[in-house]
Amino acid sequence: MSINTYSFFKIRVVAVVEILVFLCAVTFLSYLFSDGTRFINVSPNPFWIILLLVTVQYDLQESILCVILMTIFLYAWNVPSYQFNQTYFAYLSGLFILPSEWLITSVVLSLIKMKRVKKRIHLNEEIKNLNSRISKLTESFSLIEDKNLKLEMKLATENTTAIKIDNAVQMLAKISPYNFLEIFKEVVTSVFSPEKFSIFMLNETGLELSSNNWLETDSYKKIFLSNTDIYKKIISEKKLLCINSPDDQKILSNEGVLASALYDKSTGEVCGMLKFEKFRFLGLVNKNIKIFDLLSQWIGKSYIQMKKLEKTEKSSMVLARIKGLALLLWSLS
Repeated sequence: MSINTYSFFKIRVVAVVEILVFLCAVTFLSYLFSDGTRFINVSPNPFWIILLLVTVQYDLQESILCVILMTIFLYAWNVPSYQFNQTYFAYLSGLFILPSEWLITSVVLSLIKMKRVKKRIHLNEEIKNLNSRISKLTESFSLIEDKNLKLEMKLATENTTAIKIDNAVQMLAKISPYNFLEIFKEVVTSVFSPEKFSIFMLNETGLELSSNNWLETDSYKKIFLSNTDIYKKIISEKKLLCINSPDDQKILSNEGVLASALYDKSTGEVCGMLKFEKFRFLGLVNKNIKIFDLLSQWIGKSYIQMKKLEKTEKSSMVLARIKGLALLLWSLS
């Protein structure tokens, strides 16, 4: 603990020590170099030095104490004698004039100093408040900047998704029963860019793998029989499965993170399943899940329609061949 922190009746001990040391030193010098009258007849009196130092360095109470101690040291066994040629009022005035000057000076300077200190405290509080406001403004600006960045990223993502969907539409325009799986893989990659996905087509026993982008070391199932939970949920109930749901997570197990049926919603006819085995976690948001479901329905409907068109084309070819054979037989006859 510093000596400046010690106080007695709000008067710092260090100030008292400094005053006493200075006054004792001046008194000693007055005895050493003069007649021991504490330079009472010298103007200005050396006691002014300690008064000014204490007044500037300490508070009002230390200054008043300094004036009291200075008066004691000045007049202790050193009171001027009464002269016959002076009035009593003049004698008392001579005794009190120097202590009065000290007292007035100490009070005035201390009040000026207190005023400056209060002003400085007020300015420091204002600076502190301004710094606090600046910090809050900086935080608010950072939040706004982060929100703007997130909004820009969101808009960029939405624009990118729109472009990808447009590309998917153009690819679907070229679709046929013969290049369906190839075009379907391009559509899925263009829209979602999943790390690992697979396409299962429906047959008499269940779902069988038709296309994928797996690694050779991957050990995902290639067939889901009709008695499995995934088959029942996807094919029978046409339910979209996502690991965001605890129940769906149990059904998918380690076989994927997102799965949906390929079906025609208007007729309810199902032709297969699309499954993502590995997909970025941040991509599993409601918007992307909705797009995944819509794209699965769209692709399923397109495939079913193309298969029907393929059957129609084959029927037309058979009828044409029968007509040609009939014409040939008629001409030979």
